[in-house]
Amino acid sequence: MTKTISVHQIEHSAIGSWAGYIYQGICAAIESVRLLINDNDCNYTLYMDVYEDFAILDADGNIVSFHQCKDIKGSPDYTDAFNLMIESKNHYIAQGKASVGSKLFFHCNSSVSPPSGIDLYSFPNGHNYCPPNEIFENLELIVGQYFTKYSISVNSKKVVANSLASLVEKKVLEVQGKFFSPSAEKKLLKDIARRESKIELKEIKDFLNSKSQISIDSSNFLSYTKQEFLRHLVEKNYEELARSIELNQEYQHKEDVNHLLKTIIKMSDSEWNDFLTRITPDIHIAIDELSSIVSLDRMKNLHSLIKKIKCHQILDNLYVHKDGEIEKKSLTTLNDSNEDLSYICRHIYDNRQNLNCIYEVRWLIGLLSSKADNIEDAIKAFTQIDPTDHTSIFNPQKTGLLSEKDLNDGNY
Repeated sequence: MTKTISVHQIEHSAIGSWAGYIYQGICAAIESVRLLINDNDCNYTLYMDVYEDFAILDADGNIVSFHQCKDIKGSPDYTDAFNLMIESKNHYIAQGKASVGSKLFFHCNSSVSPPSGIDLYSFPNGHNYCPPNEIFENLELIVGQYFTKYSISVNSKKVVANSLASLVEKKVLEVQGKFFSPSAEKKLLKDIARRESKIELKEIKDFLNSKSQISIDSSNFLSYTKQEFLRHLVEKNYEELARSIELNQEYQHKEDVNHLLKTIIKMSDSEWNDFLTRITPDIHIAIDELSSIVSLDRMKNLHSLIKKIKCHQILDNLYVHKDGEIEKKSLTTLNDSNEDLSYICRHIYDNRQNLNCIYEVRWLIGLLSSKADNIEDAIKAFTQIDPTDHTSIFNPQKTGLLSEKDLNDGNY
């Protein structure tokens, strides 16, 4: 028996719950660049999460193609999703917004068999599926194909791809901001997305051409590091999901990692700068330290730490009451498996002039074998501390390092 799909389902917007929007947004960016490779003067517009997960419309406002994206672990039954795509197309044909020739594309993290009328999307690497840990690589690949097609020299395909991902991300966040704003009109998120989420492919073309010689500088440093963190976290998360499927186990940390992803996605540049400073307190946040800041080991440390603790309150920057006092905690990428804790304390102290954002933080949490109640005390054997030093991050209160075990045991 075929299910009846309501107009409400067809008109529903998923932008507000885009936990996996990174995958969806990058798919949209890939298709936009593909169309520009086929015709650099095409007069198309990308709409995110209006007519489908995303859709391409022509100059007359007619839907050229509908695109649905699925990044779900295991081997789910997509029958309902396929039916919804077909019904959605028929709905917009009836409204005069689409035609029988409008294409239906299904983007998926695994190979599936859609019914007649729905095509599996062919990704730049030639596969008809794309796991989330390969989605950034596919974007970088097609960006390179664009510059090759039009004989444009490019300084860094990765930087351009990350910048394009940021462009799509900002458009989605603009829609979210208008929807959740206290002064926002009482409209469906779908209506706001229809008005605000469109990007003309000419804009993407101009963006790509203008970024061909881009290198990492102060103007894009924060967006680049943010996309690198997101990319590595998505890849690590997918590895964990794949392992849990192989072992037929439930991946218990999915919500915590998704919460981290959503938290980072929503950060403004200044918020991301503060967060980056807190999670790497031993490194000066600057271009010349880029490789250390976005190192794969650092990403793995953060992912592993989240698996070991309940991080929602810490990520949300809430204060925690402990023994009548208010204490603030922060996640870090610190790990003392290869370096003595006292040396880590010294690195943090040496970087203290760049740590204004953690003056109020009582505990920095990391993958540590033990805790240091006060960083200042832990390094006295190495550094002569001037008691009149007012640049110290340890005045007026102590700042210490806390292991995940001590956190979980309440030993602080």
